Amino acid sequence: MQEWQKYFNKTFVINLAKRTDRKERMQEIFEEYDIEGEIFEAVDVPKSFFGLVESTKRIFQYCLDNGLSNCLVFEDDCEFLVPRETFHETMAKCVDDLKGVHWDIFYLGLQHPRPFTSWKTRNLLHVNMAYSTHALAYSAKAMKFFLDFNVCQPIDNFWVEKFQHYNSCYCSYPILAKQKANFS
Repeated sequence: MQEWQKYFNKTFVINLAKRTDRKERMQEIFEEYDIEGEIFEAVDVPKSFFGLVESTKRIFQYCLDNGLSNCLVFEDDCEFLVPRETFHETMAKCVDDLKGVHWDIFYLGLQHPRPFTSWKTRNLLHVNMAYSTHALAYSAKAMKFFLDFNVCQPIDNFWVEKFQHYNSCYCSYPILAKQKANFS
C-alpha cells in the first residue's frame, strides 16, 4: 500500500455483481498501481443513476456507522490518466496538502465546464462545478449531507447544485483519472 493511501480510512470500488468484466479490470488496475480497495456491490436498478445514488448511500452509511472520517470511492468505469509513478507522486502531494486544509470533497478526475478560478495549493484546484463521480474522496461532512437528502437525480448534479458552491471542494492537479469512454 502506498503511504498516501493510509490517509483515507477506506477505499471502495463500486461494481455491479453482474459486471465481472469491470470488476476484474479494476482489480488489475489496482494491482498494477498498488492500491488497496474493497469491491462494494452496487445496487442494481433499471435507472442506473438511482443505483449509484443508493450504492453511495450504503457506502456512506457504512462509513459513518463505523466512525470513518473519510473514504475514497472509485466507480468501475474509472481509468487513470498518468503512469503509476506519476499517480503516486501526485497523490502524495495532494494528500500532504489535504492534511493542511479543510476539505469536503476531493476529486481525482472530473468534468469542469467552467474555467477554474483559483488554486488552494500548488496541487489542489478549487472546484465549483464538477461533474462525474468516477474517482473522489468524501469527508464525513459530505457523507452526512448526502444522507440527509432524498436524492432523486444523478449524483454529480446533486453535488453541483447543493454542495460545491458552499463547501470546500478541490481536485488534484494534474487531473489523475477519467471516466472510461463508452463504459457507462
